[in-house]
Parts: sequence; C-alpha cells; structure tokens
Amino acid sequence: EGATHFIIVARAPLPVFAYLGARMYRYGKISVANDFKDGPWELYGPHWVPQSLGRDDFDHHPPKVGSDPTGKLALVLHSAKGHSTHVHSLKRMVEVEGDQLVGCYEIVNDKTTQYEFALTNAELSIILAHAHEAIAWRSREAPRTNGLVFALACPNWLAFFLTNTINPNVVGRMDF
Repeated sequence: EGATHFIIVARAPLPVFAYLGARMYRYGKISVANDFKDGPWELYGPHWVPQSLGRDDFDHHPPKVGSDPTGKLALVLHSAKGHSTHVHSLKRMVEVEGDQLVGCYEIVNDKTTQYEFALTNAELSIILAHAHEAIAWRSREAPRTNGLVFALACPNWLAFFLTNTINPNVVGRMDF
C-alpha cells in the first residue's frame, strides 16, 4: 500500500549499487545507509526531496553529437575534483561489444576535493536534477543512440540513487 520503506545497508562494489538502484526503483520508498569507516552510519534518502536548499557544486557538459548518431552515449558523473572516469576505458568497453561511443554527457564537480564528500538530501536532489536533465537532453538531442553507458566516479550510495532515479526514463539497455 505504498508504506514500505527499504533501507539498503551494504558494502559492495559501485556497480552492484548501481544495478540495485536500477532494479528497485518501483518497489517503494528507499534510503541508503552509508558507513564512513570510523564514523557513524549516515542515512540518505528517501530520494525524492520536494525542495532543494543545498549547494550546487556541479556543472554539466553535453557532448556535440551529429545529426544521426549511431552508437552508445555515456552519462558520466565526477563527484569530486580529481576523481574521474577515463574516457578511453569507456571507448574500449563499447568497442569490445562491437559498437562505438558517440559522446559523454558529463556531470562534473570541480569544487569539492574529497571523494567521500558530505551531502545532505538537499544536495542529493540537485544531483538527481542534473541526471534528469541529462536524460531529457538525450531524448531531445540524441534519441537514436542505441544504448546508454552509465559511468560513475562517486560514492556507492550516490550510484544507487542516480540509477534508481533515472531508470524509468531509460529505454533499452543500461550498462555500468
């Protein structure tokens, strides 16, 4: 009856969190508990936050794509300065499957230097809004791309919420 509230508590590789987020998006309210080693467990979520009062440290950089792009598009998140995804690794992954990488839509944080940066639900909603804009951009500007590669350089809990949020808007396959 919509009253279920899942709390994801896990230590797992980032792609596992991303996969869980993509699979659990329709089951109810979800929060993620994250362990900061020596500190207390932090609880993030549920992921729909009505008003955002947080800081937006993220910029977005859409790629230039041709009028008829054939291949896969990458949605890339860099959650902290100096922590990034290597584009040549993405290209190799896509080429191994017999396809080409059309471009990378990047959501970049150039202001925060820590990898495990502190976020509140308010900042989380800002990042989710950037992800929604990336999906909307893809629908408008590159609708004929034949796949989406989701490349993340971020904490596990953030990977969960991003894929949980954008999954309903993705048509076709999503790779991590």
